[in-house]
Amino acid sequence: MHYMSKRNNKVSTLLDHLRFLPLILFLFSTNLTLFGQPELEIWEVQGSDNISPFLGQLVQVNENVVTAVGDEFFFIQTPTNRSDNDPLTSDGLFIYTGFTPNLSIGQLVNVEGIVREFEGLTEIAGFELSFSATGGTADLPEPIELTATFPGTEANTVRDLERVENMRVTFDAAVVGPALGNDIAALSTAAQRPMREAGIRFPGQNDLPVWDGNPELFWIDPDAISQPNNRFLSVGQRVSSTSVFYQSDDLYVAFPLTYSVSGTIADRNLRSANDDEVTVGCINVLQLQDESDFLDTQYPKVARYIVEQLGAPDIVALQEVGDLGNLQELNFRINQLHPDLRYDSYIIQGNNNTRINCAYLVKEEIQDVEVRQLGSTETLSLGGRLHDRPPLLLEANLPTNPPTPIQILNLHLRSLGGIEGSNSFFVRTKRYEQSLSVAEMIQDRQGQNLIVVGDFNAIPFSDGYVDVLSQLEGSSSLGAEYEVQPIVSPALTNQSTLDATESYSFVFEGNAQLLDHCLTTQLEGMEVTEFSFARGNSDAASAYFVNPSLSTRSSDHDGFVLYLRPEAPLVNSTEEVTEQSSWQVPNPLSSEARIPLPFELQLDQLSLFTPNGQLLRNWQNPANEIQLPELPTGVYILNYQGAATQGTLKLVVQ
Repeated sequence: MHYMSKRNNKVSTLLDHLRFLPLILFLFSTNLTLFGQPELEIWEVQGSDNISPFLGQLVQVNENVVTAVGDEFFFIQTPTNRSDNDPLTSDGLFIYTGFTPNLSIGQLVNVEGIVREFEGLTEIAGFELSFSATGGTADLPEPIELTATFPGTEANTVRDLERVENMRVTFDAAVVGPALGNDIAALSTAAQRPMREAGIRFPGQNDLPVWDGNPELFWIDPDAISQPNNRFLSVGQRVSSTSVFYQSDDLYVAFPLTYSVSGTIADRNLRSANDDEVTVGCINVLQLQDESDFLDTQYPKVARYIVEQLGAPDIVALQEVGDLGNLQELNFRINQLHPDLRYDSYIIQGNNNTRINCAYLVKEEIQDVEVRQLGSTETLSLGGRLHDRPPLLLEANLPTNPPTPIQILNLHLRSLGGIEGSNSFFVRTKRYEQSLSVAEMIQDRQGQNLIVVGDFNAIPFSDGYVDVLSQLEGSSSLGAEYEVQPIVSPALTNQSTLDATESYSFVFEGNAQLLDHCLTTQLEGMEVTEFSFARGNSDAASAYFVNPSLSTRSSDHDGFVLYLRPEAPLVNSTEEVTEQSSWQVPNPLSSEARIPLPFELQLDQLSLFTPNGQLLRNWQNPANEIQLPELPTGVYILNYQGAATQGTLKLVVQ
């Protein structure tokens, strides 16, 4: 997103424009004549290609109408009566001044300067720039309407939107990618939402699958000129606008002259399990770690998301959890929201001291839980550990009579970041070798009621380089640079195969894509009754992230739930496993006080919290007593848990 970073750093913007100074000096040094420059129409300057046929030349464009004025620029367009009416050439031009021009919309203006291409944008700018109002005015040209078929969905070397670069346009478009930190949102007028498809972005390479890149996408920057900002643009809303079109690399950005927004954010809460169902949930919780600047906001948001939007699944597989303290505090926040919900926390630290680990929250009704890492010592052929975040296997019995065994493999695989560029060989190799490693883990557990979930960081088909999902499924591939190997057989069932409008869990650069998956071996003693994604994260503007009272945008991924119906009847085992204790501690206490532990409770874990949920201290398998840390005067909460008891105490420190 070069456009926003450059626009928000005006010094950087000016320096970037000055990068053409060597070209100017070169033109003079070669004795090219820059005097007696041609007087051209804008559509002649633009031409019918991506690059102006007059690039680097000093030109005049006279008697054109000002269509928009910004802090350091203005747009001009050919008056209607002088247009060539050729849909392949743009009538608009961007003039970069570096200061606020004293111009008004509707004025006729003469401009002289060197034609440049700045990040794909045809413009006139630089030291040679001069402009002046002629004193005349003209009606603004009618805006070009964007429709369901323009811009088109077919990839071309010259995109449809290049034909209206810098021109006035009008549209009624759906928000298809939410406003993120740069405050620009992705829009489309096409009938179908743009989705990530198979292959390498157009034009592709080496006879591998090619993805068109969704050329129908464009963007809006609400306050680029003079309109109010809207940081909350989200999927589910529509924007109607008259704008001028700016280009930054492959982004075509609408600078609105007027705009209005309708509709509300699209979200969805999932149902709780029926009495005869068990549920497995999955969510990437976006770096829930001490280093997060928003940790105190994230805890209540993620807790709400798990309880309210995922329906409090019996087992929750999480990715990107910092450590046990972070997981326990999340668990505590869930218990604060719903005191009747009791989860046990399971996490194992990954390799290389990673701060984004796989973890589980498991309701106490689930029996005989064991959690271990797989592949933690495997090495990458290029050196180093293969799995920074080793797959985390949970083995347990569902609370049925007789018990029903289940295994869950929680994955967080290498991302697509860097799959093209200077580090691409490393990234592709690691993604490929990880997929082979996990495929072997899956094959070793065929026939064991295995459910594979997590953030696979893989689209549901070949990305052209590595086809991770087909490798793990044991299914055929559309083709990839690294070929799928025949490891998994029989093929797994992809439970996350949904219709086209639902096949996404993440939105990247406006493209909805499915990165979070759920695969199962042949399940014995149970059946899948439903699979569904909760909504309200990937489709929501990042501005919602700082509101702790909403689950909206608790992460950048949408979570899902798999609903299972065991054949054997479910039994309620909570009364046998745990009951509330009546342990009392005399208050008030002094800072650093020692608290004796009742022997009969056989406590194996205690956690000390502030009233707002901040974890202060954790004790594992304490002996006869615990000692409080140095504490200021106030009220604190002590959670305790043993093999047959659990509870919460209020501590008053004076």
